[in-house]
Amino acid sequence: RSEYEKKINDYKINKEASIPLEQQRFLVDFENNSIDLAINQFLEKLSDNENLEIIKKMIEKYAFAFNEKKVNVEFHGFSKDEITKVVNSVLSTEKILSVKEVEDKMSKDFRGCIITSEDLKTKCRATLEEKIAEIKEQYTEDLALALFGGRLPEWVK
Repeated sequence: RSEYEKKINDYKINKEASIPLEQQRFLVDFENNSIDLAINQFLEKLSDNENLEIIKKMIEKYAFAFNEKKVNVEFHGFSKDEITKVVNSVLSTEKILSVKEVEDKMSKDFRGCIITSEDLKTKCRATLEEKIAEIKEQYTEDLALALFGGRLPEWVK
């Protein structure tokens, strides 16, 4: 009998311990989804030129990796002319072998371009999705505080 009482007691303790964890998971999930939504809404309000400027700055950051290499550019979410202009402004025209839109439906989950060296050893993703991931990685706490007005539970801080 005492063995069953112990099992029942252990079950109650485990159940009570898991509730706060589930609440924390729910809150973290809610905050992450809210931050994603806010960033996406912000980017949607930007003009294509402003979004292309973000992509250009990303390419500038990684241009050194393509110093002596020719590249192929794949893009999605912008016109070929827009992407070509942005890439040409950072990398010299002689380095660009091709600029083509991504045709694989599975690969169309980005807005921007992917630059790959001719030898396939170097790849740069200059996409808005990469920028979002970078922002979230560096500023998640600041974004959550700004978005929720500092009303976060202590365990998040």
